[in-house]
Amino acid sequence: MRKNIEAIYPLSPMQQGMLFHTLLAPESEVYFEQFHCTLSGTLSIDRFEEAWQKVTDRHPALRTAFVWENLKEPLQVVGRRVKIRIERHDWRAKGEEAAEEDFQRFLAEDRKKGFTLNKAPLMRLTLFQLGERRYRFLWSYHHLLLDGWCLSLILKEVLAFYMAAVQEKPIDLPPPRPYQDYIAWLKKQDLGAAEAFWRKHLRGFAAPTPLGIDRTAEGIETRNLDSHEREHALSETTTARVDAFCRAQRITTNNLIRGLWALLLARYAGEDDVLFGATVSGRPAELPGVESIVGLFINTLPVRVRIAWEASFGSFLTRLQGEELEARHFEYSPLVEIQGWSEVPRGTPLFESLLVFENYPLDAGLLDLGEEIGISDLHFVERTNLPLTLFVVPGKRLTFRALYHTARFEAEAIERMLGHLEMLLERALANPETPLARLSPLTEGERHLLLEVWNDTAVPDFMPGTIHGTFERQAAATPERVAARSAKGSITFGALDRQANRIAHALRRRGVAPEVPVALLAGRSIETLAAILGILKAGGAYLPLDPGYPKERLAFMLRDSGARFVVTTRAAWEPFEDFQSEIEPLFLDEAEELLLQEPETPLDLPISPHHPAYIVYTSGSTGRPKGVIGLHAGAVNRFEWMWRTYPFAEGEVGCQKT
Repeated sequence: MRKNIEAIYPLSPMQQGMLFHTLLAPESEVYFEQFHCTLSGTLSIDRFEEAWQKVTDRHPALRTAFVWENLKEPLQVVGRRVKIRIERHDWRAKGEEAAEEDFQRFLAEDRKKGFTLNKAPLMRLTLFQLGERRYRFLWSYHHLLLDGWCLSLILKEVLAFYMAAVQEKPIDLPPPRPYQDYIAWLKKQDLGAAEAFWRKHLRGFAAPTPLGIDRTAEGIETRNLDSHEREHALSETTTARVDAFCRAQRITTNNLIRGLWALLLARYAGEDDVLFGATVSGRPAELPGVESIVGLFINTLPVRVRIAWEASFGSFLTRLQGEELEARHFEYSPLVEIQGWSEVPRGTPLFESLLVFENYPLDAGLLDLGEEIGISDLHFVERTNLPLTLFVVPGKRLTFRALYHTARFEAEAIERMLGHLEMLLERALANPETPLARLSPLTEGERHLLLEVWNDTAVPDFMPGTIHGTFERQAAATPERVAARSAKGSITFGALDRQANRIAHALRRRGVAPEVPVALLAGRSIETLAAILGILKAGGAYLPLDPGYPKERLAFMLRDSGARFVVTTRAAWEPFEDFQSEIEPLFLDEAEELLLQEPETPLDLPISPHHPAYIVYTSGSTGRPKGVIGLHAGAVNRFEWMWRTYPFAEGEVGCQKT
């Protein structure tokens, strides 16, 4: 056994990640790659098989297996001799339609079969004879072995050996460098400098950018990695405009699509700071002969894009290209380490979408064999562990290919997304000076639907009021009916209104006035409900603070909102006693006698429907939480719609999600 071992060495960081995900979900078919094409002409299958054997003998990566059990770290083991054979199927008797159905079935079964990763070769060759001079060829392999750059390299060598054998001519290809040399180069790179760069680059980013077009949460099955593809090809005219635009702006097509993808994610997520993944070739120019090495060089890195909406599209791309050039010095950085250097918690993905620019398009023209053998219908099938991957394929028609997990996305949502990407592109090409804020991905039909059809919500004779005013009218009409229940009891509309009025008077005496923020730090109870109404009756904008939140987050919200008053309990406020000089508390659990001395009648204050009613903070998933002000008019308008759309009958109880 040991006599057949040529070399043993560690995995690259990318290989380690792929191995981890393959072992984590072996049934998912992740990183199982399939290339198939049609061959036409007189094919010597034996010589074709011999050509594959010779190429396998040349490149150690094709003779590699992986071991990990009972080891400190996984290793790759290169065999001296690995036998290659082509599995042959004679389908000449099948009709074209039956042959296609059976081939698709074979592809699926082949994927399910997978590979035994500790046994080389981690690839299979299958040939289906469809006619006297027509074949379908399938090459299946694990992504651990090689990346897309290697496809044309290997296929060219196979066909060169084949043609030399057929024509009985000698062939002498220069020996390639082994993949092991790249692993040795990786070990010499400065991870300290990479860490400093990525920590600075990702500072303040704490959660992956939401994609915004997912299925509803109830429909998501995160362990289901079944994937589908959608393809969207631009016209030759648009592709020519893209090329001209990039030349004029002195940018790459890759840079242009990165910018457009960032803008689309920002629109979908409602963020101005987004993060996605992007693949880089990973082949270091300082490693001589690197272009001829077969192996896995690509790396996946995070791309953070901050969007200043007032900037022009042209200046945005220039800045983006500069940031891309800076990051290029650290392309060797392991993604698992970058994740650790970021503020995104372990176990949470750094990003959920990946942009892949295929600068190695596999074209049948690159594999031209003259009149001997024709090659056509080239197809590539792959799976990744990320929910959404966008491949950008150059050519006469620039093509977007979306690979997506069906558990996360509807096919229609992906179709719209690809259309939105083209719409952004068309508008950006028209004028690079266009401000980013004016680049909309929506079609004219979608804009009409949003602005005219869905926005036609006018209600005759409806005038929005205040939240507490709406409550007061109900309390006056049904004072003895139960307004709220809790585990400790219930309260009528009239009693709740009177209790809220007392709190409003107490707050007013402390200086609360219209538009003044008042924090509310308390659990869910009838007293809390009265406090909310009391704050609104005093003219304040209530700031809900959940006692279960971390102290640091609550302290930030108190300072950021500028609140000078808080309604709370003694126990809830205890961790914040150092705020005592800045914020005046009203303790609900100690103010019963004080409140009984306050009037039960409402305050006479000129509170407008357009005054602030509340302040809520975003999750802060992409940085600091942001306070958002809600107006009385907006809330009452929402109530009016809800009551009109889902009318209550007398005595019904509604469950309101909050």
